[in-house]
Amino acid sequence: MSRKPADGDKRRSASARAGAPKKQVARSSSAKKRSAVAAPVTRVFRPRSRDAGPPDLAFRIGHGYDAHRIEAGDGVTLGGVQIPCVWRLIAHSDGDVLIHALCDALLGACALGDIGKFFPDTDAKFKGVDSRELLRDVVARVDDLGYAVVNADLTLISEVPKVAPHVNLMRARLAEDLRVSPGAVNVKATTNERMGHIGRKEGMAGHAVVLIALRGDRSA
Repeated sequence: MSRKPADGDKRRSASARAGAPKKQVARSSSAKKRSAVAAPVTRVFRPRSRDAGPPDLAFRIGHGYDAHRIEAGDGVTLGGVQIPCVWRLIAHSDGDVLIHALCDALLGACALGDIGKFFPDTDAKFKGVDSRELLRDVVARVDDLGYAVVNADLTLISEVPKVAPHVNLMRARLAEDLRVSPGAVNVKATTNERMGHIGRKEGMAGHAVVLIALRGDRSA
């Protein structure tokens, strides 16, 4: 038969609870709060060393921009395609603003700088060079770092010439150099609504955005 606690026992039990160390109670309360709310975890990616290139992020995005003046001439090269017209691009190389923007986007995605770092306009060997050669060089650098191009989106801003008839060929040639299918490359054009130097037909510009991904053989 269980014994009912005497009044003295009740008083001693209450006294023991009241006399419990305050720090112990505080620690118990804090522990409950910590277990109820997990602290957020932030993953930080850092390069392996100063000279090791970019950290092994699964995906990287880059943006590129280029612009050149134009003048009277016998044609321009855009997106790797020669387009007959009454204009020419004023540039050290062939002046392909789309490919130059694309090169900058790829280099930017890899945190490698810009096109001028690797192909300076002060170097005579790049005078009049086919910009597709530059693009293939940049893609090789991306590959060396363990990345592959996923897709690219390019925009030409110019009043002249009309490029719509040449877009599919541009996509095919750029895809070949990027080592992707034409469906992974988009090329579009717009005017500047007759505003600024582009609107006055004094120049043209190109933008490019690219997504690259760590190759399967480097993702482990």
